[in-house]
Amino acid sequence: MKKTLSYIVILSSLFVIGFIIADFIISNKVKKRLSKEPSISYTSFNVNVLTGSLELEGFKFYDSIKDIQADYIYLNVDVLHYTLEKDIKIENLEVKGLNLKYNTALAKVENNKNTLDAASSVEIKAIKISQSSVEYTTAKGKRLRINEIDLAAKNARWPLDMNFDWLMDDSFTIKAKDLHYDLDDLHDLTIDDFSFKNRKVDFKNFKIKPKYTQQSYIKHIKVEKDLMDLDAKLISLEGVELGQNEDKLQLSLDKILIDSTNFNIYRDKTIADDTSYKPLYSESLRDLEFDLLVDSILVSKLDINYQELFHTDRPPGDINFETIDVQITNLHSGINKENSEIAVIASGKLSKQSQILFTMSLNPNQERFKVSTLIKDVEDSSLNTFFAPAMRMKLEGKINRIETAFTGTNSEAKGEFRIAYKNLKLKILNKRGGENHFASLLSNVFVNNKDVDETIKIDKVKRDTTKSFWNYLWKIHLKGLKQSLL
Repeated sequence: MKKTLSYIVILSSLFVIGFIIADFIISNKVKKRLSKEPSISYTSFNVNVLTGSLELEGFKFYDSIKDIQADYIYLNVDVLHYTLEKDIKIENLEVKGLNLKYNTALAKVENNKNTLDAASSVEIKAIKISQSSVEYTTAKGKRLRINEIDLAAKNARWPLDMNFDWLMDDSFTIKAKDLHYDLDDLHDLTIDDFSFKNRKVDFKNFKIKPKYTQQSYIKHIKVEKDLMDLDAKLISLEGVELGQNEDKLQLSLDKILIDSTNFNIYRDKTIADDTSYKPLYSESLRDLEFDLLVDSILVSKLDINYQELFHTDRPPGDINFETIDVQITNLHSGINKENSEIAVIASGKLSKQSQILFTMSLNPNQERFKVSTLIKDVEDSSLNTFFAPAMRMKLEGKINRIETAFTGTNSEAKGEFRIAYKNLKLKILNKRGGENHFASLLSNVFVNNKDVDETIKIDKVKRDTTKSFWNYLWKIHLKGLKQSLL
């Protein structure tokens, strides 16, 4: 019995000594290996051979395109699995205070090649990243910053699966704050809070903000462009699915919800026109670089203010659309899709008493679309803020009803225009904004300003392909107004 006990004590001692020696040797080998990397430094290092764990504090790594710092890194490797299978399996990866800066603008072409293949992939059973931030600079110099990132995932592999199975896993969650992206030459995009969980993405306080004032932004553009200021309280994407079909990304969504949005659009028309080709929505959908399928989009409480500056000596034309609700169903980019029609229904107001209803249907397979509009109880004050600066004229009275039904293509549109009003008059303005009484009197001689309720056929409204779809829609209404008023 004493002999057996002695053997056990000796073997245990040898095991402990062997473990201490192995731990010391492996720890020193890892330290020497890290010391040969001039780009890596740390303030504290610990390896446990028995548990297969590695701990680093004050970790830093940098090269020509990456700057990585972390307050704390904990890595636990399945030693037995590696011994038997010669395959790395990470049981747990925990990172605190990660600060990653990645600048692809400095990367060489050869650095963009992914040299990792399936044989070198690593399985990670659990990941937790907390209190972290990322700064990413694209090849064109645009910068994305995200702060206070908390990320968790289970059963992932590195490099990431391009079928995006990891994204669909219920364990994958992200929370972050203060996202800032250099959207384009005129605008920044910011998001106060961002989260992803159970295939749902929430953006809180989603904003697109101008970099310059309305007076100065034209110094930074060569042709007409919109200066936008958008503020959405909440944007939610539900049922997110990502996939890969050969070389093309596939994005599917059950629903997009956009709540409580103020959207201000300003265009200075005193500079050169943008004469580039403007595709219709059907063509834009067809030409997407990825496959898109969204079951429905719901927009609620949207206010739009649109301004156009026509002359520097006058204020901009100004028109407001209030409390807009929009529903878009079956938005997709698929060609030859069985259920192919995309439907749009929108309602809103030009004033408290007015009503606007807009419907549209289109198909990515073709350029033909259908549009109908209904505008009721429009008071002169709703339109004069735009007509007065833009056309030096004002309406006096009320339009009871404007109703249209049109079909159109990329080249022309036709349909019906109905208008109903009573005692509608025109006021022609002088350069100072006051009424030119003689011109007003003369104009009203030719204006049909008594009780009117008529339907007019509109043929061949030509589309200017250097203008947007909304300019096309305005031309249709303008032609109907001219034919009914004069």
